[in-house]
Amino acid sequence: MTGLDELVLEIQPGGAGAVCALILDELPGWFGIPEANADYATAAENHPTVVATIAGVPAGVLTTIQHTRSAAEVYVMAVRPAHHREGIGAAMLGFAEQHLSIEGVRFLQVKTLADTHPDSGYAKTRSFYSACGFEPLEVFPTLWDVESTALQMIKVIDA
Repeated sequence: MTGLDELVLEIQPGGAGAVCALILDELPGWFGIPEANADYATAAENHPTVVATIAGVPAGVLTTIQHTRSAAEVYVMAVRPAHHREGIGAAMLGFAEQHLSIEGVRFLQVKTLADTHPDSGYAKTRSFYSACGFEPLEVFPTLWDVESTALQMIKVIDA
């Protein structure tokens, strides 16, 4: 287990597509659709992305997309399996929220699989976001496909 004191967080305004792809490849249970992974990597290449490193090695990524002056979305967040449950996801999220707040963003959303899906990994994902202050906002039965009901969660970012 790595202490958070060894964690380095930085926001890359773009250019993090390769790091994103590298990390997503290690998480096929969450990121197992090649077309979706390519989309996430493209987003990390073109949008602000928090890159977490430990001893210079990428440990996690979090890409945000700002939709309006006051609202943004966690488009993709992933932490390498070797670093799960170490606080890296929460640290990246807090870091991103600080920077979004400076830009005037007040609302942050994320979409994940709804609890109608039996996947235990996504139950952990929903629990993580809930613990970070997100609340369920709306369920979209066909946003992705009929077998993957989407849940939109939202939180207010403190100024």
